[in-house]
Amino acid sequence: MVKFECPRDSHDLEIDIGEKSGSDEIECDGCGAYLKVTWSDWGEDIEVEVLSVCPIEFECPKCDCDLEIKDIEEESGSSEIECDGCGMHLEVVWSYWGGYFELEILEVPPVRFECPKDSCDLEMDIEEDSGSDDTECDGCGAYLKVTWSDWGENIEIEILGVSMVKFGCPKDSCPLEIKDIEEESGSSEIECDGCGAYLKVTWSDWGEDIEAEILGVPPIEFRCPICRCVLYMHIEEENGRNDIDCRVCDAYLEVAWSDWGEDIEVIPLEYF
Repeated sequence: MVKFECPRDSHDLEIDIGEKSGSDEIECDGCGAYLKVTWSDWGEDIEVEVLSVCPIEFECPKCDCDLEIKDIEEESGSSEIECDGCGMHLEVVWSYWGGYFELEILEVPPVRFECPKDSCDLEMDIEEDSGSDDTECDGCGAYLKVTWSDWGENIEIEILGVSMVKFGCPKDSCPLEIKDIEEESGSSEIECDGCGAYLKVTWSDWGEDIEAEILGVPPIEFRCPICRCVLYMHIEEENGRNDIDCRVCDAYLEVAWSDWGEDIEVIPLEYF
């Protein structure tokens, strides 16, 4: 009986010999390596050579999928593999016929997620196990903070702001926008580019719900029905009436308006 150690996992092995010198093949009970054992002088001199080993088995560091490297034909080396589960690209570096190995991540598939504002499908390249980064939604323009761990298996999305909120002027339907919203709900004042109306814009849910209120409008313009002089009047309500003297002919006029001055009627009350 000749005793020796497996060169791969140092497992204690033994082999029966019936001649002074010779060789035989054996499988290690510990690691499954196939060994060639060569001896002389009735086993006083012995050499053990690894012929082949079982696959190197390991788990993907991202998705825990079972992976293996087959056909190990050298004591130390490296091989690249792509995970069938998540697509992570790995390099496996081994020594001692795979008895010791390390995994190096070469490439990670993008983290995929939905924008919490408009449900647009998004993705982000990552290079570390856990971290955070900012991105902008291609669909709605929302500014997002993406925080991940476990190579993107756990992910959290936070809205930091939106690039713009669009709405129409309630007076003339002119398309308007407020840029760089930094809070989920709030309000801001704006002047309509079309009609000059002063508006208070109130929003919630990052602009998904929006309301525009007219605070005031530029002076309404009309003509004196007597001398055709152009006159102006400041108004502070959507509908109303007021009296005015024509600055040219001194006619005493009643001005009635509705819809913030979109409809105007001028009636002479007294003129000379």
